[in-house]
Amino acid sequence: MTRAAFALAYLAVALTGPSAYAQGSVRSQVIWSDKVIPKNEPVLVNPRRGWPLAGRVLKDELIIDAKTKGVKNVVFWLADAKEPSKLIATPKRLQNQVVEIDSPVGHYVPRHAIILAGQDLVLKNTSRVAHGIVISGGVEEPNLNLAQPPGNRVMVGKVKTRLFPIIPFSSPIHPWMRGYILPLPSPYYGITDAEGRFEIKDVPAGEYRLVGWHEQIGWIFPGGNMAKRNVPVTVKNKAVTELKPLPRKVEDDD
Repeated sequence: MTRAAFALAYLAVALTGPSAYAQGSVRSQVIWSDKVIPKNEPVLVNPRRGWPLAGRVLKDELIIDAKTKGVKNVVFWLADAKEPSKLIATPKRLQNQVVEIDSPVGHYVPRHAIILAGQDLVLKNTSRVAHGIVISGGVEEPNLNLAQPPGNRVMVGKVKTRLFPIIPFSSPIHPWMRGYILPLPSPYYGITDAEGRFEIKDVPAGEYRLVGWHEQIGWIFPGGNMAKRNVPVTVKNKAVTELKPLPRKVEDDD
């Protein structure tokens, strides 16, 4: 390719949308907006032979840092600026990867399983006791009810991305065990840490819409439909787009 042809090709990419040649990031923090910080509620676990978790475990449905008031496990992703319902293609380097959900010791790991277009889902049980998993994917699937003895591994395969990318899963044996599969329509995502902070990195420069969701709070930017549950963000080359802290509580999405 001649220099002139390369320059024209680069210009065409720059004019048609976000540029893969220029990348930046988006970051912020979700903080609990109420004065009272709810505790991570415990669940009673009945002790039984061979079961490693005798006593109490935590629900992990709402985890808030007492010092920073940061909310953990809020999932954010970037949508197309003009068409929030449009699928953003998964880069080739991320395709054909395997996303695993394990049940090692009384909890699913990860609790929030992000899966992108082209990736495979695997369910496994590395604990010493039997588990099970029920996945409720609706008409777009998957819909499964599996018993998993110790050491079991099941290949589910591809999971279709969707505009409402929230698929609950739970255990039919241990009621406190639950989680979510999130087949995101975008490969640009982040999950808040213990202090409620997140950063979406390696994002092509351009205009986007930021979407956020939490299993108890709901949509971080409430709206009547998916096209409105977002805010505009601009990603600049080699720069961090820093949003103001996002104060939220469970009642905000009512």
